Amino acid sequence: MIFKIPFLISHISSIMTLFEGDVILTGTPQGVGPVKAGQKISAGITGLLEVHFDVAKRSIPGRS
Repeated sequence: MIFKIPFLISHISSIMTLFEGDVILTGTPQGVGPVKAGQKISAGITGLLEVHFDVAKRSIPGRS
């Protein structure tokens, strides 16, 4: 792991509020590259929860 868990929690907490039960997804399985706009991502915990979301290009306020 490149970043240690305490650092990740600290960094994410500086950007947004973390609540009890929040899940921080980290890492990439070997052989998988970066995600690109238009792709669909699925993540979950077997037998408990599965979430799906679309990857979109980041919008920067003030830019077209």
